[in-house]
Amino acid sequence: MLRGYSCRMNKFILGSGINGLIAGYYLPGYTIIGKINHSQESAEFPLGPRFLHFNKHTAQLLCDLGLDDCNLKTLKIGYFYNGSLHDEVSEKLAIEYFKKTRGDHTTKFDSAMSGGKKSITVFKTTMQQLYDKLLKRVSNIVISNRLIDENVYAINEISKVLITESRARFSYKKLVSTIPANVFFRLIRSPIMAAQFETKEKVFVRSRKILDLEDYDYVYFPEANEIIHRLGNTDTGSQIIETDDFGYRALAYSQDKDIVIYGSIRLPNAQMTNKVDVIEPNDVKFIGRYACWNHSKKIGEVISDVKDLCN
Repeated sequence: MLRGYSCRMNKFILGSGINGLIAGYYLPGYTIIGKINHSQESAEFPLGPRFLHFNKHTAQLLCDLGLDDCNLKTLKIGYFYNGSLHDEVSEKLAIEYFKKTRGDHTTKFDSAMSGGKKSITVFKTTMQQLYDKLLKRVSNIVISNRLIDENVYAINEISKVLITESRARFSYKKLVSTIPANVFFRLIRSPIMAAQFETKEKVFVRSRKILDLEDYDYVYFPEANEIIHRLGNTDTGSQIIETDDFGYRALAYSQDKDIVIYGSIRLPNAQMTNKVDVIEPNDVKFIGRYACWNHSKKIGEVISDVKDLCN
């Protein structure tokens, strides 16, 4: 056990991303283990459109955190095909987009490509603002040892022991995991289970403006021959291109002088490409989209699931 940490700690949350901090906020008796600021919220530029959907759970959380003065806004979603922008997309093109981004070996997620919606209502509060506020609030909770700023190296499921990267050992009675399911099952040395969870790499590229999005906040490119998956504007006038390795290489080596790349970020396991009915080990609860391997899970449902653990 790390020096200075209480031997009475026996309830832990794996992961210090936004889902881990939400769990820590509602579960003050738990200790969070995870490298702080190693999440999508801390990237050097926005990783595509990331926003907080409006519902009663997210509204209450913002109110509790003192962020309730932030107004709602409506994001307009567009679809680029046949050489122009459109308000809607056909089911045929939706399937084409899914196969392009996930592969053709699995059933299309209804939540993919924003569910084919024309618009969504979200808070003006950014995910970074929410993350920063949660981190500050969790860190300031009076209970000591709320955050262990390192990742877990291995989990002994039989003896219920967490082993950190510094080889510190913590016995747990209850465990909430917000890390991706494939990572969790690798940590408990279950390669057969881990292999069920299939992913693809995402590459986010910050570039000079390549397309006028008109009044759309972000735009999907469903056609299979388009290397761009999604495109959005930034506050600085640049645009964020979401693509894969092939698309990035095509952009990087393009002879088109209008394509100017300012930076790129690769996320190796960011795109879940299949559905898996996750079986939770004893005394472990999975929370969040990647932990549950359920693409449709949003922050509101995460809050609801965590609150259920309080009862």
